[in-house]
Amino acid sequence: MLTSDLVVSDPNSDGIFIATAPVTIDLNGFEIRGPVSCTGLGSTLSCGAGTGRGIRAEGRPRITVVNGSVIQFGSDGILVASRSRIDGVVVERNGGDGVRTGADSLVTNVRSYRNAGDGIDVGDSSTVKLCTSASNGQNGVLTGTAALVSESTARDNGTNGVLIFSRTVVSKVVASGNEEVGISGSTGCTIQDSSTYDNGSVGIFSNTASSILRNTSTGNAVHGIRATRTSLIMGNVASANGESGIEAVFDRSVVGNQIVENLGFGLRLRESTTYRDNTIMENTLGGIENFVGASPPGVDLGGNYCAGPLRRDLDTPVRLRRGVGRVALGHESRRLLVLTMDACNFGARALR
Repeated sequence: MLTSDLVVSDPNSDGIFIATAPVTIDLNGFEIRGPVSCTGLGSTLSCGAGTGRGIRAEGRPRITVVNGSVIQFGSDGILVASRSRIDGVVVERNGGDGVRTGADSLVTNVRSYRNAGDGIDVGDSSTVKLCTSASNGQNGVLTGTAALVSESTARDNGTNGVLIFSRTVVSKVVASGNEEVGISGSTGCTIQDSSTYDNGSVGIFSNTASSILRNTSTGNAVHGIRATRTSLIMGNVASANGESGIEAVFDRSVVGNQIVENLGFGLRLRESTTYRDNTIMENTLGGIENFVGASPPGVDLGGNYCAGPLRRDLDTPVRLRRGVGRVALGHESRRLLVLTMDACNFGARALR
């Protein structure tokens, strides 16, 4: 247990080096402070050179660090191996990651701010809970496979807010103002009950066989939600995004979403996507668009409601199952069909 601050003057020296395990370090409200300074935020963040870490237990499992601060080291703030626990710690202005753990670790109540690497980087089957990771140079939170990230905030980071790998669950997370994707997933991930807004790319992205459930994604620079291959997109709100509200690519199911006031199309579909019970309103370029060349195209299973202008490039003929339209000369002299009534099937049956 610390009884005072620990100050390190050499940027290449560790604050605490742990050579055995298991070990518990109670910082007791004090800080371990190095000599390195950082300037900037996010992708502009730059820290002074150094190889020292605040707490280093590389290769040592079952390390516990609690209750204090680790700041201004040339490399990682805290580096521990598998089955470790970090709780109630502030990690700021370090030249590497704020916290980096091995597999099966638990990171809770951590505030990671302005570290040049990732704010929090955990191994496979680890948990990140009740944490805030902000203004770091790379990802706010990075996980291995089969991890859990819950009840946490990732904002204003230089790349992604939360970057997860296969079979990881993200729940009740807020990701905002990150320079790339808010929450970015991989195969078999679940992203649920979370909020992404004002991110520099897509709000939520996930790959094959993922579930994206009951999230809100608004004001992101590109799509609100984008998912690929055999994924389920259900019960989300996607609004005011810079391109489409939801883009679904290859064999997805899009069910019960509210897709409103996006600057592109509300819903963009590719091969074999089914969609039902969605509300799609007032999107600038239109309600629903099948990508040209999609084979087979998206399949309307009913219960969808669209309102507001709906537009479609008519280079490929389409069959309208309901609604009345008029042909107008559109942007760049393309032929556009414009509908202003419920026409959710528009563009869903591209004829060859």
